[in-house]
Amino acid sequence: MTTRRELDTRLHTLGDLGEILGSLKNLALIETRKLVRLQGYQTEMAATISRAAEDFRRYYGDMLLPAGSSPLVLAVGSERGFVGDFNERIIAALSPNAAVLAVGQRLCRRMEGDPRLADALDGPLVAEEVEPVLSALVKSLSRLSEHGGPPRLEAIHHTPGETELQHIPLLPPYRETIPPSPDGNPPRLNLKPRVFLGELLEHSLFASLRAVFLSSLMAENERRSQHLEGAARRLEEQKAALALRRKTLRQEEITEEIEMILLSETTTGTHAES
Repeated sequence: MTTRRELDTRLHTLGDLGEILGSLKNLALIETRKLVRLQGYQTEMAATISRAAEDFRRYYGDMLLPAGSSPLVLAVGSERGFVGDFNERIIAALSPNAAVLAVGQRLCRRMEGDPRLADALDGPLVAEEVEPVLSALVKSLSRLSEHGGPPRLEAIHHTPGETELQHIPLLPPYRETIPPSPDGNPPRLNLKPRVFLGELLEHSLFASLRAVFLSSLMAENERRSQHLEGAARRLEEQKAALALRRKTLRQEEITEEIEMILLSETTTGTHAES
């Protein structure tokens, strides 16, 4: 039978857990606000690159755009837990025959031994780690393309506020057709057109990848906040139930103490009469 002291210990433990959950939730909210701000800058940068690419292609054509060889899926999962089925949904969305470059320790662990896994990388924990992850990802893509050339790269990831996964084509870029300009002056370039296009494609790929990771990291923190809030709510319900049980036990103890006092007085009275 559970004693009141055991209930006190459990209530104390649940209180400590509640503080930990609250701290984790606050950290997730702070990181989400930071990511929202960074995503605004990223959107402006991507729009600038897109306009430059459109102007270039309108006057110089689609020279050197890689057609892509073998298909490769960039699957972006989570680096940490408390995210529910975040990673399971990514795995369920993968094609049975896809070659997969997985990012995020939790996702990579779930794909261990999967024949589709071409490479596995750690993901970013916070916004400041996005750039190092991008550098590692580009090195991985270079290794994977050494024999087969640039891959046809697609990204699968979560986005904040959405239930559906995003499927984003990354390579080859600029798949839509841009009609040539019939007149006007072409943009003045300080580089040869082919050199400029190579630099432009590199900036465009980095911008697209950065947008994917920022979006996924925002969705991960959003999911973590929701998950932690649900856990905190269930913990409070357990604390309330334990507190009620503790109160009941205390009342039973008081009743027993009163009964013992009354019994003692009755026994004393009986001995006195004798």
